[in-house]
Amino acid sequence: MNSLAIQQKELEEISTLCTRRPSIESDNPVIARPFMALHHLFWTVHDRVVRDTGTKTCAYFRKVFGAKRMERIATQMNMSENERTRDEPLLKPRTSELFIRAAEVYEDDLQELLEEIHSGRETLRYFTAEETTALRAQFTGVSRVDECSDEQIKTLMSILLPFAKIEHIFCNALPRFMGQLNVGTSAEGVRERAYTIETMRRSPFSETEWIMHLAKTLAHREIPEGVVLPYGQGGFCKVHKVLCLGGTFKYFIRVTGSDTTNKKSVILYRGTAPFSQSQGSRESVGDCLGDPMGYQGPIATYTESHALLTDPARGFVRSRAEGVMGIGMSLGGVHLQRDALMHRIERIVNVVGPGIDLATANSYAHMVNTGALGYRPRIEHYFEDGDICDQLGRVHLGFGCDPRYADMRVSILSPMLEGVRLSQEALKAHIHRVRQILPNSFQSNDLCYLWHAARVVAESVRVLAGAHRRNTLLGPHQSLDILSQEDNEQLQDILGHRTALVDPRWELLRQRVCSLYRQMIRQPERMLTYVPA
Repeated sequence: MNSLAIQQKELEEISTLCTRRPSIESDNPVIARPFMALHHLFWTVHDRVVRDTGTKTCAYFRKVFGAKRMERIATQMNMSENERTRDEPLLKPRTSELFIRAAEVYEDDLQELLEEIHSGRETLRYFTAEETTALRAQFTGVSRVDECSDEQIKTLMSILLPFAKIEHIFCNALPRFMGQLNVGTSAEGVRERAYTIETMRRSPFSETEWIMHLAKTLAHREIPEGVVLPYGQGGFCKVHKVLCLGGTFKYFIRVTGSDTTNKKSVILYRGTAPFSQSQGSRESVGDCLGDPMGYQGPIATYTESHALLTDPARGFVRSRAEGVMGIGMSLGGVHLQRDALMHRIERIVNVVGPGIDLATANSYAHMVNTGALGYRPRIEHYFEDGDICDQLGRVHLGFGCDPRYADMRVSILSPMLEGVRLSQEALKAHIHRVRQILPNSFQSNDLCYLWHAARVVAESVRVLAGAHRRNTLLGPHQSLDILSQEDNEQLQDILGHRTALVDPRWELLRQRVCSLYRQMIRQPERMLTYVPA
């Protein structure tokens, strides 16, 4: 048995020892949620009274995880100086939290380990002298993380995360994702974020699954700058910069390592953040309820975004001509579509995002069709059956673009019904049935403002907790795919909101809610007039 396997066994034993809290097994949130606060309070008091002491000190974990890394983790955990330096073992709850914090590997951790490998020490961390020599030979001529191949970074990651199973990181109590959206500032949000990243690292995934993990799970959990993530086409990337301003929250995620061929760095856009714990939540809601929707954020972040995307000295792009990939969910999808007009975003992936105003879409189409854009964009829209957010806005980016100069795609995702795979025509008919279309008798002009507000808010809350946030790719699913190269006429009807799949009255209702919102905060009226495409 090599030293890594011995270390994994040791951490497994510590993890088992720290498994103290029985989990609430019901998957029904109505049953489970009322007991979760009491459940947490009981075990917190129990741990403090009984003083469940573990078996390992900070000095031990400093040897396993690295000195600088342990200092950062101790700061994140608000450890006292006494707790960091004393010879007594950590309490079991603190050990459990330490494991979760250690699950998030930063690029600095990789660099620290690389420097230790080249330091000339006889032994490295928990390895023998012979294993240290072999490891040093594996990294000959490599002194920086950006010089490492994907395989070399995998080796470094396995040393930094010496856990045989993901359950050992969480002391056999995995996050349950019980429907509520936990932001990255909460303890449960950190657990869910760490679990998602580690699941992506350990399990094979398609590029589309990677996109959905980023957009629907990680973006809202406020990933810290420097954290290393798996990349969709293999290899790794890191959060280079987080930018929160004017209602926009976006991550600049840079490909790391030397294997960068055909890999684009990513701008990931977070959706609306309705919770006060989320960074920039007030501005996010205001930009969501603005007319035009998502207008303020891209303007507020333009200067900093432009610098990051055009100045190699800022460390995000390697040259001024380098194009990037954008991924945005919900309101983030709107911000992405607007940013595409101002920045070199060669691949645009909108996940359940509303549309934008017609003027912006027409300007972008003109740049594409005349060659002024300077490259061939790839535009992808992912919608969910049962959602209404893609019916909001005026049109989606790509409307009016000539398929000779742009590759466009719309995919409507649907959970597979009772395991039966439908034909594309049957799937299309099913999606028509489950789309949130208002009844024919509904006349928006006959209703008061309060009724408009109540109707939209009630329906929005329902879909936000269901189809809008659902990661359909995690289970059996089907996709209705419309490609510009195969059926551009139908694709343009969908992007232009000229199909039975879209009810334009949802956008009229949203505009009325926005009008009411502006009256409440005493902003001047800036209503847009809806004109059929």
